[in-house]
Amino acid sequence: MIFTADIGGTTTRLALFTEERNGPVMVCRHDYRSCDYDSFEDIVSAFLDGNETIDSACVAAAGPVRDGAVLITNLSWRIEQWDIARMVGVDRALLVNDLVALAAGTPHLEDADLVCLHPRAYRGGRRKKTAAIVAAGTGLGEAYLVPMKRGDVPVMVPCPSEGGHADYPPRNDEETALFEYLRSRYGHVSKERVISGGGIRSIYEFFRDTGRAKPDPEVERLLGRGVDGEDAITPRDIPTDPNQVITRNALEGATDITVLTLRTFVAAYGAEAGNMALTLMADGGVYIGGGIAPKILPALTEGLFIKSFLYKGRLTDYLKGVPVWVIINPAVQLIGAAHLAVEDDIGMEVTDER
Repeated sequence: MIFTADIGGTTTRLALFTEERNGPVMVCRHDYRSCDYDSFEDIVSAFLDGNETIDSACVAAAGPVRDGAVLITNLSWRIEQWDIARMVGVDRALLVNDLVALAAGTPHLEDADLVCLHPRAYRGGRRKKTAAIVAAGTGLGEAYLVPMKRGDVPVMVPCPSEGGHADYPPRNDEETALFEYLRSRYGHVSKERVISGGGIRSIYEFFRDTGRAKPDPEVERLLGRGVDGEDAITPRDIPTDPNQVITRNALEGATDITVLTLRTFVAAYGAEAGNMALTLMADGGVYIGGGIAPKILPALTEGLFIKSFLYKGRLTDYLKGVPVWVIINPAVQLIGAAHLAVEDDIGMEVTDER
């Protein structure tokens, strides 16, 4: 039995796989709200009943993995490989960045797990060439796949990146004003400050605080601010995430400020996908992962995302040939972790497949 986990700032997913002839097959999975638990070990204890025989384990975590340990970026948990091995009862466990696991899972996805945003660039099938992964959720994760060989067999190997924490590049006057607004708040402005769940809230607050749009009463109550004499609600009474209310209202066209917020977010997301495609020469395409994209698919498919993706001056024509997909299977990191668990001990050599 293969034990896998995907630890995120919002949700932690655990699953068990059996190792079959054609690869790992999931037999059970459970999702947990990360903030409801004091530690990862508490979640493992809730998931395992003690009767399972675990043969191998791979845990994907939202944060940079160094020397077999990780501090979860948006939680206060520190996790080490040896500790994972002790929890599940194996000699050795693999600990990887969550985007590495996501990247490892993408070659094993079915067509039904993907939504194509750039059909003009898709010619059927998925190319075994360098591919980029950009995933907005609680934070902004990025990774990439490169073609290599396992013996004589061509494979796609995932590589880590912390590109989400690189500098945010504004492209026009409004984005420059957003950058200045965020710089006054945070100092350094990373791409994650804009392209993430927290980024959605920050964009909304930018439009509100600079007087570019009137606030939305429902969102304001969730943010702990009353509007026009209405009572604010305290954080413990909040029934849902304000970011979800912002995106839901925007998709319904409820208020100008939420529509502007979502359009600004989608444009930044598309631009960053294009940046990754150029940086990596991603002829194998760009995969959009994370928890936000499936929830805002109507906004991603209406054209603004790809318009921003393509807006690269002299390299626009190149990007016209790069396919873009949204991953709609929430278990992709678990699938990738299961494959990494069984393939970890096999050496690879680099080959040029461009």
